[in-house]
Amino acid sequence: MRDFEKLVSPGFKDESVGGIALPPIMRILNSSEEPKDAFVVVPYRNHWFWIDDKDLRSKGLFSFLTFIFNLVDTGLKEGAPVVTIPAR
Repeated sequence: MRDFEKLVSPGFKDESVGGIALPPIMRILNSSEEPKDAFVVVPYRNHWFWIDDKDLRSKGLFSFLTFIFNLVDTGLKEGAPVVTIPAR
């Protein structure tokens, strides 16, 4: 494994409120070996990153974010017809 190269900002530390640990918003697992039971998997720099298929909270949030990204994706506007309305 390479030394810490400051390629990204540090992640969040475990937080608690009133001594009760807060669960992470989304749990992303990683390993050098391909996972067997994953909801979504991404290979990156000789590692695998995934959301476990049994992690309902992370699966739900990932699906919601995917849905939102699909809603705001407008696609390419090249070649769209131009409508001119005369003004008096």
